[in-house]
Amino acid sequence: MIDLKQYWAKVPQSVLLSGGVFTEVSAFAEQWAANIMQTSCETVRQHPNFRALYPVNRMRQISVDALRALIHWVYTSAQGNKVCMIYEADRLNLAAANALLKVLEEPAEHTSIFLLTQRPYDLLPTVRSRCWWVQLPSDGALASSDNVLQGCLTDLSQYVTDYLEQGVPLDPLKVYGLLYRFQGYLNHQIEQVEVEGTLLEAEEKVGQQARMEKQWVQQLFTEVERTLNAWVHEHALSALGRVRYAQWVSDLEKAYRRTEVNFGAIASLESFLLTLCV
Repeated sequence: MIDLKQYWAKVPQSVLLSGGVFTEVSAFAEQWAANIMQTSCETVRQHPNFRALYPVNRMRQISVDALRALIHWVYTSAQGNKVCMIYEADRLNLAAANALLKVLEEPAEHTSIFLLTQRPYDLLPTVRSRCWWVQLPSDGALASSDNVLQGCLTDLSQYVTDYLEQGVPLDPLKVYGLLYRFQGYLNHQIEQVEVEGTLLEAEEKVGQQARMEKQWVQQLFTEVERTLNAWVHEHALSALGRVRYAQWVSDLEKAYRRTEVNFGAIASLESFLLTLCV
């Protein structure tokens, strides 16, 4: 965990927090917020000058109405340092993201906005560019991106064994664990572009990152299908298992096609994996 002391004297207007484990990112942000409002971490969520937004409903989105309600509170609530915490900020829908952008461009006085995410590159580039980006240390397991990818594929192959043979749904927690590790792999690759592309113009860099992100995620889909095909050839599937596998491949192809029409790459992978949870 990062030592908070280096941040205690700072009262930022907008911060993007990513990296690490999401529970640690949340704890880090809430400790920082507690210091800004001069309260304890244990009571920060109950503080009258603290507001939080989370993804809601089955689509797990943050709506523009929820964002506007937050903005209204910012401009009409009592005086004092206020903190707005947006958990899983990558779940802002486009209208909400654009509404947030206006606030970031003309920030309110005595207000700090924290955006928490494991998917910083799913945010609008204009939103990212207007925030102070603090990246917490990644889990040591992410040190070697190739090992991470192979580990994810191995685990996924193991998880679907019961699904294909017995119809046992995947545990959603395992799905989100895989997504976190896949995102770590993707972030590592994109960070290499940041390092190697420092001489590019800003718009050129964004364009290159977008192209490479799509390329890498499509590679993930290809590797997932290859791994599962290899697994099927090594196991004698029941008739029910063959039906499930055929449906699985069909869902995978649909998710892959979504990435070709600029549907969020990681969101496509998530929607596919969640079909194995029912």
